[in-house]
Parts: sequence; C-alpha cells; structure tokens
Amino acid sequence: MISAGWYEETCRADPSYPRLRLDREIVHRHDKRLGARLRHARLRHNAAPEEES
Repeated sequence: MISAGWYEETCRADPSYPRLRLDREIVHRHDKRLGARLRHARLRHNAAPEEES
C-alpha cells in the first residue's frame, strides 16, 4: 500500500508529476468516450488498416 506522504514526496521531487497525472486522466477519459462512441456507431463497413507489402 502507498503511504499517505508518497504523493507529496513525489511532487516535491518532480514538480511536473501532478501535470502528468492530469494529462493521463484526460487521455484516459477521451479514449473511453471514443470507445463508447465507436461501439454504438452504426458503421456501414468494417474498417481495417491497410497492410503494406
């Protein structure tokens, strides 16, 4: 288990840490919303990436 002071110690050691956590949370929520929209979309064709030969 992480101690209560772990977050504060990490923030003092690396001031950009809170910003990185925030960025990660924003990306996670965006990806989750996109996944939900794609699951519920009524797409006309199955999409697949092109294979390069």
